[in-house]
Amino acid sequence: MQWTTAALPPPDLPPSPKAKLIEMPDKDLKVSGDEIKILMEYNLVPPSTINEELINKTLNWSDLDKSRISKQLQKLGGKKAGFSKNKEKNKEKIEKVENDIKLLQKYRDRIKLLNKGQELIFDESDNQRRERDENGESIYYGTYEGADILDVAKKIVTKVTCKTAKTLATKAAEKAFEKGAEEVGAADAAAIINGGFGIIEQMKVNFDGVKVLDSQGTNHAINVKNLIDFSKVYSKEVGPSMFHYPDTATGAVIQKYATLQLDGNAQNIAPTDNADYTDRFTQRKVLLAGGATNNIILPLNRFGFFQSFKNQIAPNGKDDFQIQLESDNNVLFRVGAAAAGRYIIEKFVLWVPKMECNPEGRQMWLEEYLKTHTWSYLNESIVTTTTQLRKHPFSIRKPRLVFVWVLNNAKMNDPEQNMFVFDTYNIPGADAKTITSARLKLGTSTYYPQNAIDPTNEMSTVWRMLTEYNKGFNDQLPGQTIDLKSFKDLYGILYFDLTKQADSLKNNSTSLELSYDLSGAANAQYIVYALILNEEEISVDVGKGKAVIRT
Repeated sequence: MQWTTAALPPPDLPPSPKAKLIEMPDKDLKVSGDEIKILMEYNLVPPSTINEELINKTLNWSDLDKSRISKQLQKLGGKKAGFSKNKEKNKEKIEKVENDIKLLQKYRDRIKLLNKGQELIFDESDNQRRERDENGESIYYGTYEGADILDVAKKIVTKVTCKTAKTLATKAAEKAFEKGAEEVGAADAAAIINGGFGIIEQMKVNFDGVKVLDSQGTNHAINVKNLIDFSKVYSKEVGPSMFHYPDTATGAVIQKYATLQLDGNAQNIAPTDNADYTDRFTQRKVLLAGGATNNIILPLNRFGFFQSFKNQIAPNGKDDFQIQLESDNNVLFRVGAAAAGRYIIEKFVLWVPKMECNPEGRQMWLEEYLKTHTWSYLNESIVTTTTQLRKHPFSIRKPRLVFVWVLNNAKMNDPEQNMFVFDTYNIPGADAKTITSARLKLGTSTYYPQNAIDPTNEMSTVWRMLTEYNKGFNDQLPGQTIDLKSFKDLYGILYFDLTKQADSLKNNSTSLELSYDLSGAANAQYIVYALILNEEEISVDVGKGKAVIRT
């Protein structure tokens, strides 16, 4: 992943691009037969042909000359102006020209997208076989190697689609960040918050039309999962590749040692540590300063759906990704002396690993894979309360694990605040307020735990409950990232394990209600976040000669 932070450009530079939808070229573009005839009248290649030639690597990019389309639009604009001198007489002609203009504009936007992206590559080996399904979709059998490459700009909704013979258990979305108008200087205390996943506000994934991931607040979900799943050792190992550097203090202090006060005489004074120094923030800042680029990956197996394919093979299918990027103010974190800035994404790269089968593997695939089978995964959902609501009911299917934390509302959309440092033990009041009682109500009469937890007076017990999750549910090396001090100061997460509930509650949709009390009245707004991991089942059924996935 290549990225930098950049100071805001001088006034004469264009502002950040507005949010808009960009889609990878898809042959399902809604163009009627009559519209195709019109395009051919203007000597333009039909969209279906573009898609086919793009996949087969035979596309002649000179056929997609935008300037030629722009000239056609100018001519049509002139015709319309001429016909408009007598609108009544030329009503039908004007209507025809307007329809042609709309069609060519739609076509031009598609070409702009192609030129902004890069070629979609599929390498087909000699032993591959490609067929068509009943809808005319290409179905591939054999091995694949390819990538969807798409240029994006700041805060753009992106949609990426691909065909793959092996689903994305080990896929990674590589992001590239390029230098902006002015570089963030070495002395500027400014960086990206926490890590690479912080840029993704929301991700939606459909597999052959089946919704397998729809997480509003994706960055919050993965931030918490990384904190509770990764050990300190593992975090250091994946830090450079994932740009994963969790904060070790609340601020943005980059001076490691306290300033010495010298009187000008020869003195031998040992430096002392700066108590507010945050080394992980400093690491992020150093990596991004001076226009430096960082190439990183965001592994999609951090999501339960993709992680479930660690020991499974998915059927051939069409993956549809919709990614909403987070705003500048919620991604950048700086102190007041640092210049305001933005982050710029140059492109997304979806990497698809290549799978090759030897004869024994092919035989096993035919015997074992092409059978109906079912497995489960833990799906991520983020739920937030209405500000200062003490009871928050919601309904969810098969809940298994719940993680709760608090954020002060002032941290949202403010580049001088860090929304990935929690306020569970710092709720705003005359002095810092804390939660003195919390529990979940399942259904109509079951409480978990039976006796409410007291995070204020039983902090060590509540922290140990969180460490039990780390011991029992992750395989990313022992030794949790969150120790007792960082639990209080940075990452106060309340953990509720619902896996030991009665089957009548575990295996059905149920209502959940979080109830809590504070140590005193809050005098500012705050938000209670909950990450819920609920169980979803995947069933692969064999029919019509291929396997499909359902939940």
